[in-house]
Amino acid sequence: MKTSKQAKSLRINQTWAEKLLWKRLRNRKIAGFKFRRQYPEGPYILDFYCPELHYAIELDGREHGEEVTHTHDRRKDIYLAQRRIFVKRVWNFQ
Repeated sequence: MKTSKQAKSLRINQTWAEKLLWKRLRNRKIAGFKFRRQYPEGPYILDFYCPELHYAIELDGREHGEEVTHTHDRRKDIYLAQRRIFVKRVWNFQ
């Protein structure tokens, strides 16, 4: 599956912000909840996802302020909301 290969590549090539957040989320450090990184969900990949809570954290860099990317993010949020996955977007500006 193309999305699984993309997710694996993203896990290998993390941004500095993803590395930092993953250090805080991994090994059930947040209230004992398990998070997964670069988790495929349908046609999308979630930066961080907790299946128990149906909760996703998306780190958005500068490119997410562009209209094309913003439109993609809105579609992704609607898709995930239909699957009862709550999305928290965190702006990652450098």
